[in-house]
Formats: sequence, C-alpha cells, structure tokens
Amino acid sequence: MVTNSNPEESLTTGEIRQQAPLITFSKNQDLVIEWGGKRLSYGKFRMEGRMIRYTETLPGNRTREFPFLITKLTGSELVFQTMKQEFTTVTAEKVNKLPAK
Repeated sequence: MVTNSNPEESLTTGEIRQQAPLITFSKNQDLVIEWGGKRLSYGKFRMEGRMIRYTETLPGNRTREFPFLITKLTGSELVFQTMKQEFTTVTAEKVNKLPAK
C-alpha cells in the first residue's frame, strides 16, 4: 500500500496491484525498487536505528540520499515513510521467494 499526506496523490489498491511494485533489500545492502515490471530505482541502503538511509544511483555517477523513517517492522511487514512535510507512507509485505520471470 502507498499513501500520501496529500490524499489526491494517494494510489488505490487496484492501481498498486496493477503496477506490481517490488522492493528488494539484499544482504549486501543493495536496494532495488521495481514498478510496472521495470526497475524504477536502485542503489545502496544502510540502517541507522529506526531509519533506512537509501543512496540512489543516478545517471552520470551521481547519487542522492533519501532518509526513510520505519514506523512498523514485523517478521512479515515493513511500514516506512519519507521525511518530507508532505510525506508518503509505504506498507510492504515480505515475500520469501519470488516467482521465476
């Protein structure tokens, strides 16, 4: 689920299912975000307490960092939000094994 502090920018459950979003955190701190079956963003992450510090890799050897606040973390669910005044909250469910593409 993705919700935005501005309700006009929030996505419906149907819209999200259609895009099949995927966030992959690897043991070597790689983070990949997919949307609509395509890689939307990738880079490295590190954990700092209740924060995910994501350094996105951009064209031209540039990077930018996004801090995310973890508001809930269980064995099967991760809820985090951006740190901007108009924040976005992401609820991600854990998938143990992805189907073969």
